[in-house]
Amino acid sequence: MSPTATGPHADGTGARGVGEVCVLEYVDCQVSAIRGLRDIFRVASEYAVESADPAGVIRVSTGAVSATDDGPFMV
Repeated sequence: MSPTATGPHADGTGARGVGEVCVLEYVDCQVSAIRGLRDIFRVASEYAVESADPAGVIRVSTGAVSATDDGPFMV
């Protein structure tokens, strides 16, 4: 697998495309749902690296929504 590629998911330098997903936790959410979504995106990323041309990567992060007097905000 090469660190460079060509195609619609590569930039002008030939770097691989990176998709970014943020899974938001909120009050009373199920931890299993958060972990399950992260696992699904991890498997999809592995599949994209192995089978896509050009190879792509999905980066997953987890954020949290909190409430304040001014309204909700993402942490």
